[in-house]
Amino acid sequence: MCADTTTRADSRTESSIIGDLAGRTPSSRNRAIDAYRALAMLAVALGHWLVIAVAVDDATGDVVARNALEVAPRFSFLTWPFQVMPLFFAVGGYASRRSIRAHRRRGGSDADWLVQRLRRLVAPTAVLAATWLVALVVATVLGAGGLAAAGMVGAAIPLWFLANYTIDTALAPTVSTALERSRTQTVAALVGIFATVEVLHRVGDVPWVEHVNWVVGWLLFQMIGMLWSDLERDGHLPSQRRLAVAAGALWCVAIATCARPKSTSPVDGGCV
Repeated sequence: MCADTTTRADSRTESSIIGDLAGRTPSSRNRAIDAYRALAMLAVALGHWLVIAVAVDDATGDVVARNALEVAPRFSFLTWPFQVMPLFFAVGGYASRRSIRAHRRRGGSDADWLVQRLRRLVAPTAVLAATWLVALVVATVLGAGGLAAAGMVGAAIPLWFLANYTIDTALAPTVSTALERSRTQTVAALVGIFATVEVLHRVGDVPWVEHVNWVVGWLLFQMIGMLWSDLERDGHLPSQRRLAVAAGALWCVAIATCARPKSTSPVDGGCV
């Protein structure tokens, strides 16, 4: 009886806390964005863990972690319909656009905004790295260093996107200002750069040039999120049917941008 009473009290407390948080949330905040962000983060973490293949090296006896697509590259097409990273960058662009506008209205500088934003990225990453380093040391002392190292590699794989996300976040104030001056010219410029690099890489076979689109490609998705924020603010957001069509089109763009049949490495080409 006491246990049931305590459980019900705890549930009411948790519901009260959640209710208070929801009550303090401004009505102007798009709560769907928070849901999309949480879904994207969950999918990124889960997807990368599922794509890891852990095995024992026959020659050395060590536990090694590899990308499952390196073992079975013929299944790489299965990742194409489930590209979630474009959603992550688009939602980030939406949030950055709103945050930059609010920060500027308060008289804050773009440099201050950038420091605050990057601190949110660096702090959790540093905690994760420190935690795994401690785990690796302890596991090594206990004789399970190989297993801990494999787990550490697996945990670090989803962090590859931080480099791109950090660069795009640093460019967010500049892109935001450019969109305020001319949306058409900004969109045309970024799309033109991306298309030119793709032609130089795929047709001209110019070495190293494809790495430019590792910045520009994700920047395009961030810009889509910024435009989403602008359309919502101006009351010009398309109807649900048009949004569904746009989502399908963006899904195709995500596959074209992210899926690389020639590569099985997340760093070299794949987005998942």
